[in-house]
Amino acid sequence: MATFKDKLFVEYPIPEGITSWLPKPGKQAVIDIDKLIETVVEEVASDVLITEHMEATGMITQLPEGTISCGSAMLSGIYPFQGNRLVKVTYDASSRRAYLRYYPAVLTYQRKIKVSDLDNIDGDRLIYVKTYCLWKMAERELAILKPVNMNVDNGQIDLSVLEKFRDDKKDYYLTMKNEILIYNSVN
Repeated sequence: MATFKDKLFVEYPIPEGITSWLPKPGKQAVIDIDKLIETVVEEVASDVLITEHMEATGMITQLPEGTISCGSAMLSGIYPFQGNRLVKVTYDASSRRAYLRYYPAVLTYQRKIKVSDLDNIDGDRLIYVKTYCLWKMAERELAILKPVNMNVDNGQIDLSVLEKFRDDKKDYYLTMKNEILIYNSVN
């Protein structure tokens, strides 16, 4: 399966061999792609939320770093019984603790996206993060290449293609940002 970086360079208009983002044999990359990806994740963290589930085995359950909300809790299937299995849960955002009335239960919570999630996201969330990252990549590469005079005998980089790519990605990102819906349900 392709990594997030592979997915970026499939769409990037400058070939991998001459881009500033990847290291050349025996040399470092001009710009560090990993730092850009970390920055992008920090910038879109409030827009892209990951929904996860966790088994709570006590009245107080510590939720992971970056948790925004704890939506619901449902008694686990350990004890068979009829009726409603929903459990009252109260979430304290300052301490990231969920307080349950009955347990064991399965908690459903939302947290901010992390760099480690990039290889596992899909759909609109992947398109959103990838579009923003490609826009920032093109913007940074243009900032490096524009001041350089590219007078070479056997080749030339057409920066207008990269500029159009950057503008298209920026417009698409801003269109998607206006349509993002964040579903949070907090007790």
